[in-house]
Amino acid sequence: MPVTLHPLLLEVLVCPDCKSTVTLDATNSELVCDDCGLVYPIRDGIPIMLVSEARRPGRDDADAADDGAFDGSLDGAPEGDDAAAVPTDD
Repeated sequence: MPVTLHPLLLEVLVCPDCKSTVTLDATNSELVCDDCGLVYPIRDGIPIMLVSEARRPGRDDADAADDGAFDGSLDGAPEGDDAAAVPTDD
């Protein structure tokens, strides 16, 4: 079901990332930034204007998960007894 937003709301909303205007994509219930291309969801008639909730067009969920953001893992960090080892100059 296509979503509608009040025209005055559309006039004041801008992309929180680059501050450019956004365009309503009513069919997909999204707001699309006219400059950087981020796509913001509209849920229950409320625009979710958070960069962390936005997506880039053409990226699937697997690509979005690998966006370079810290995921809490320590890949490449030493494990076990070596974790506390500090190199010394003998």
